[in-house]
Amino acid sequence: MSIGEKTSIDEKMIVNVMVCGKAGVGKTVLINHLVGAEAGKTGIGKPVTTDITSYTVPGSSLICYDTPGFEIKQGQVEKAIEDFYGKIKELQTSMDGNKMIDAVLYCVCYQGAQRFETDEAKFIAHLSNDMKIPVYIIFTQYSNSPAAWDNDAYHQKVAAQLTEEGCVLRKNHFCPVLCYEMSVYDGKFTIPAYGLDKLVELIFEEAPMNRANKIANAKISSLDDACEAARKWVIFYSGLAAAEVAAIA
Repeated sequence: MSIGEKTSIDEKMIVNVMVCGKAGVGKTVLINHLVGAEAGKTGIGKPVTTDITSYTVPGSSLICYDTPGFEIKQGQVEKAIEDFYGKIKELQTSMDGNKMIDAVLYCVCYQGAQRFETDEAKFIAHLSNDMKIPVYIIFTQYSNSPAAWDNDAYHQKVAAQLTEEGCVLRKNHFCPVLCYEMSVYDGKFTIPAYGLDKLVELIFEEAPMNRANKIANAKISSLDDACEAARKWVIFYSGLAAAEVAAIA
C-alpha cells in the first residue's frame, strides 16, 4: 500500500512530509514506495538528490519532500539545519495547512556499519524541540524479525543518543521498514517487505493532531517575529529621538 492509495479522514487534507538523512540511506527509495511511483532517481550508497524537491502523484493526499543527503563533516550539519529550517519556515509561514510540513521522516540505514552520529541526534533534536516538527526515525532496509524490534540493539542505541540530546520521541516514532523483499543466503531465503503499511497508517492517524499543532506553533512564531520587529523599530526610533535631542541641546 502506498499513501497514494490511501485516503485520509478529511479528503481535502494534504499531508506533507519531509524525508531527510545522511547520503545513501534510502530516502528516495522510501519516497518512491510511499507515493507508489518512481518519483525520483535512486542510487546505491551515493547521493543523488541535489535539491529539496517535492513529489506526489495524481489523486494522492501526500506530498513528499526529498532532500539532499548530508555527510557528517564540519559545518555540514549546520548548513543542513539552515537549509531545512529555511524551507520549513517558508512553508509554515504560509499559514496554509495544506502547505505546511506535517512531519519529518529521518532515515537511518539498518544495514552496514549502523553508525548514528551525535550530530544527527542534534539535528533531530533541533527539528523536534526547537522547530516543533514531529519526527519519525525510519530504519531503512530492516531485515530482522518484527518480533525482535523492541529489543534491537541499534534501535536502542539511537533512542539513547537522542535522549542524551534532550530529544525524547514517542516509542512508535521509531519505525523499521523494508520497502521491498530481500533475498539472503544466496537467494535461499526471501524476507518479505515490512513496515510500510504500518508507517502509512501512523502518519495518517497522527496527521490531524500534527496539523492543529503546527498551525498553533506557526501563529506563535509569527507573533514572536512581529514582536521582535516591533522591538527593533522602537529601539531604532528611540535612537533617532535621542539624536535629535542631542542636536538641539
